[in-house]
Amino acid sequence: MEKQIIRLFSILLLSIISLNAQLKFDISLIKDYKTVKKYYKQDDKKYLVFREYIFENKKYFLLVNLDSLKTKIVDEKILNLYKLYNISLIKDTNYNKLLNKVLLNSQPLSNAGITKSLKKRKDLNTIYLTIDMCPSSKKGFEKDFFESLIVKYKKDIPISLAITSKWIKYHKEDFLWILENKKYFDITWINHSKTHYYNHKESDLSKNFMLHDVSNFQKE
Repeated sequence: MEKQIIRLFSILLLSIISLNAQLKFDISLIKDYKTVKKYYKQDDKKYLVFREYIFENKKYFLLVNLDSLKTKIVDEKILNLYKLYNISLIKDTNYNKLLNKVLLNSQPLSNAGITKSLKKRKDLNTIYLTIDMCPSSKKGFEKDFFESLIVKYKKDIPISLAITSKWIKYHKEDFLWILENKKYFDITWINHSKTHYYNHKESDLSKNFMLHDVSNFQKE
């Protein structure tokens, strides 16, 4: 349940991106990338479609399973096999339950959403890790830390990576290292915007980050 909360938190506030095919095609070939909200059902599985785009003249959709919160990409032909529903489909799903928990703490400018786990875990080897890959002129990243996790936990390490496209652009080798070693991790990719505006001299959060006047998150 806690891991599902982390996935939902990522989807609601930052929106998950899929990078499964990052090494196979030029991302600039994606056209008409749009935010959508449609509900579908396939057998007993319920989905929210929250992104659509065109790639090589073919339309694709990004879906999230409303119970497992796992994401997947399907083309228009596959989606047409699903049955279209209205918003009532989310009732009694994990997505809706966790959404309500997130919204209970949605007002503050900081520490909003989920701020602590719902219950103590007996399994002391369980970890929940979220890392921001913000734009940076500094070379490298905490690679030693990632490697230490691999040595200690071996595989299936749950980690959420909030990544900016500017970080990928200037840290290509580091990004490729993460992809090459993703077999050790259970990664939730988080869209952390393109530029991630930040002024270290501005202490007013309402005028910084994506709340700054120059920011356009829909465009980002």
